[in-house]
Amino acid sequence: GLDRVQILVSPDALLRPGAERLAELQVPQPVAIDGTIFVPFVGPVYVLGLTEPEVAALVRSQLRTVLQDDVDLQARITSASKFFYAIGETQRKGRVLMTPDMTLIDAVVDAQWTSFANLGRVSLIRPDAEHPLVVEVNVREMMMTGYTRPNFQIRERDILYAPPPFLG
Repeated sequence: GLDRVQILVSPDALLRPGAERLAELQVPQPVAIDGTIFVPFVGPVYVLGLTEPEVAALVRSQLRTVLQDDVDLQARITSASKFFYAIGETQRKGRVLMTPDMTLIDAVVDAQWTSFANLGRVSLIRPDAEHPLVVEVNVREMMMTGYTRPNFQIRERDILYAPPPFLG
């Protein structure tokens, strides 16, 4: 989610008669919710999960069927900032930016728990419209003993809840 695809087309390809619309590809466009980008002369092209060279080869092959010539182009994929939510007894509430391969301990440290946080009952909530996943993790035990089996990988838009203590 939130990735943008930009296709860099060589200037000589843009000067070909009938290929003027290829300049539209040079504007970064977000990947649609169905995993497609719009390619002039072709329409929507499914690019979800493809690498930059794979996107370039796919767009090149799609354009070859319409323009009858090979178009020299390169693809650039730019990622927007990805985040998770921190709520409860944390100093950084709301959106917190993620790093690649972030785990639960990384997220708790980045959210900066307060002195009132009950680290023995931290909840990781993976939102879903039909089957949300709620896992309660003893982060204090992970930090004190080194037992990191429940140190789950954080996904984009996960919710980290650090509750107050029982009397708090």
